[in-house]
Amino acid sequence: MTKQSKKREKDWIFERSSQAGQVVIVVAVGMLALVGLTALAIDVGYIQHEKALLQNAADSAAIAAAWALSEGQDWQSAGLNSASLNGFTNGVNGVSVSLNQPTSGQYAGSQYVQAVVALNQPTFFMRAFGIDSLPLAATAIAEVGNNRSCVFILDPSAAGALTVNTGASLDSRCGIIVNSASNQALELSTGGDITAPWIGLGSSAPEGPLPANTHYPIAPVADPLASLAPPSFSNENPNPSTSSCSQPGFVLAGSQQKQITPCTYTTTIRVSGNSNLTFASGNYTLAGGLVVSGASVATLNPGNYTIQGGITVSSSAQINLGSGSYYIQGGLTVSTAASATLGAGNYFIQGPLASSNCRAGALLISTGANASLGSGNYVIEGGIAVSSGSSLVLGSGTYVLEGGGMTVCSGGTLTGSGVTFYNTQNGSSYPYQGIDLATGSKIFLTAPTSGPLAGILFFQDRSVGVGGPPSIMNTGANGTFEGALYFPTTSLQYSSGADAAYTIIVADTLTMSSGSSINNDYSSLAYGSPIKQAILVQ
Repeated sequence: MTKQSKKREKDWIFERSSQAGQVVIVVAVGMLALVGLTALAIDVGYIQHEKALLQNAADSAAIAAAWALSEGQDWQSAGLNSASLNGFTNGVNGVSVSLNQPTSGQYAGSQYVQAVVALNQPTFFMRAFGIDSLPLAATAIAEVGNNRSCVFILDPSAAGALTVNTGASLDSRCGIIVNSASNQALELSTGGDITAPWIGLGSSAPEGPLPANTHYPIAPVADPLASLAPPSFSNENPNPSTSSCSQPGFVLAGSQQKQITPCTYTTTIRVSGNSNLTFASGNYTLAGGLVVSGASVATLNPGNYTIQGGITVSSSAQINLGSGSYYIQGGLTVSTAASATLGAGNYFIQGPLASSNCRAGALLISTGANASLGSGNYVIEGGIAVSSGSSLVLGSGTYVLEGGGMTVCSGGTLTGSGVTFYNTQNGSSYPYQGIDLATGSKIFLTAPTSGPLAGILFFQDRSVGVGGPPSIMNTGANGTFEGALYFPTTSLQYSSGADAAYTIIVADTLTMSSGSSINNDYSSLAYGSPIKQAILVQ
């Protein structure tokens, strides 16, 4: 081999060696880049996973806080607890959880709650590049809004928990929830129909036919008004003693006129024959009661009245009770075209239990009579009865039906604005009775628009056992019920074709007896529906 050939061979070997070295370097650099990208992918993937967990915790915290806010509870503690249950405890392992109500922006207001969950997330392979941790945060905002359902049937197992009778219908603008796990929880009789945005059934295999938008099974829903406090009331006589003066009752007749002064009248006062009796303002005890008849007029000016023998007004007579405090034992009966006007105040009226034929009741309006009650607080021990051809107008306030319930017979009229009925009992003498508003009665009732009982029209005492006396509201087109009908442990039979702005039904079971519509316009209520729902808005 010549010297020149040997030189070319050496050059070739050197060139190949050089190229091999370059390949090794390129491969090494490529491997390093690949390892770095892999490390970055692992860290980024883990960070995305943690960010999702953070967001879930923030969403849950906001919803829990908003729900607690709607229930008047400690919403901040509720939010912190929810975040902790989702693995992010404030102040632990660098986690920060904060809850607030935004004061500016689109979601500023007392109905919104914002949750922010943050931490510095340690990295793994990115530490090789000097990145030991990354700040992560998730934000959620929830609103305390109106619940999207307005019919809640609570019985967990009843067949026919929601029954629509033959030819009846329920047209609801909001959702319907039926807790019952029975396969026959929903019963549609021939010609019966339900229309609603959605219907949730507790049954896993409900028998048909099923309306459109029916979903099953759903988790049972707790009583949505369970936290609502019943109204406080007392049976005690709050009126001052009148023992310093005592005289017998009397009879006023033959178109006489008389004014009396505060005292204790030990026997019955009777007014008849177009006479006119006036009570001067003050404190009275009428131990024998007051009877007004024969087109006479009795006027009780403002004061405190203890009436132990009841009040009876009949035969086109008229009684006017001024504002004040009234403790009436023996009932208040207005009959035979008589009339009564009660001023604003506090009333306790005790009398016979209301009867299904409207011939008895602690507050009895019968045989063409009419009564108008002023605003205030009423405890009626024995219940209310309104007979055919009679009418009762209720002023705003709370009406405690302590035994006897309320009955309005066919042809009777009951109206009231801003009213709540609390239907309860008092031992064996005054047992719980349902509400009975008969077919052919005329009913127009609206609930208060503000205050602790805003939106609550009927409130059944929760201590009444399941299977207690039912309530019947079969008024059809003559009935308007604007408010919540709350019968959590008893059944309700209902029909109302009138167009109330909103109606909410919470009952153990529900039977629809004719065509009924339910709306959900809560704009008249200061704080919307009394049944709230926490809704994520961001």
